[in-house]
Amino acid sequence: MRKKRDVLERRRTIGERIFFIITFLVLAIWSIIVLCMFLWALMNVFKTNIDYLREPLALPKLSDLQWENFKLAIDKLEYNGHGFWDMLFNSVWLVGGTALLQSFSVCVTGYIFAQYEFKGREFLFKTVLFIMIIPIYGALPASYKLIYGLGINDSPLYLISQIGGFSANMMITYGFFKGVPRAYREAVYIDGGSDFKAFTTIGLPMGKNILIAYFLLNFITQWNNYETPLLYFNNMPTLSLGLHAFQQEIQYAANYPAYFAGALIAMLPILLIFIFFADKLMGQMYSGGLKG
Repeated sequence: MRKKRDVLERRRTIGERIFFIITFLVLAIWSIIVLCMFLWALMNVFKTNIDYLREPLALPKLSDLQWENFKLAIDKLEYNGHGFWDMLFNSVWLVGGTALLQSFSVCVTGYIFAQYEFKGREFLFKTVLFIMIIPIYGALPASYKLIYGLGINDSPLYLISQIGGFSANMMITYGFFKGVPRAYREAVYIDGGSDFKAFTTIGLPMGKNILIAYFLLNFITQWNNYETPLLYFNNMPTLSLGLHAFQQEIQYAANYPAYFAGALIAMLPILLIFIFFADKLMGQMYSGGLKG
């Protein structure tokens, strides 16, 4: 094992080693900064507001931990008449449904482009590439008008708009399924199976790791997204939207420990996901390379 590692080290050029060292240092510094911010918020959440303003860098008094800050945060987290538990429920179905549909549609689109030859395939593939380079604010006005025109704002029907599959992640699934031999699909045909059965028995099982990884990444991204609920879910707010409004309110109330408590409560699901599914996020997402 050591000889193999030595061979790999000898193959690296000086430029590559410098690049890896600089990348490692940048990521390490960034990780330390994020960790320090988290520990600082965790430290101050147990203080009174006066103690925080006086000594923001001091440790909280163990004899006087302010656990009521969490209760205060839950009571104060409110948006348009909806409390903490209503917003939590809206976050679960909206974020979970969005992450599931986006991940599944990306896998389906990548599988179709990689495994099938059909008329207009090249045109559609180039259209996907064009869509990827359009800035989000370039498509936002059209999406806003479409969703309100269809009347699917403030409704679970909004999830229909998340079925697309035309994103940068589709290129990764395309490269992955491009490396899957088409003989597997033809074997399903010989047994009398359909295209749908070929996808469910060959495509999904082989791509389940990448599907799970996409779902987790999309869930984390959407959980912290307050802009979409701000635009389309004024009457069905999510926890991220409530926390955003709470942040604006806390600037005038000046109760920062309560705000830290609300932020930590909202972050708890993401933290648990990363703890229990870190291997899926870090080690099992792979692809077969992008092929034309």
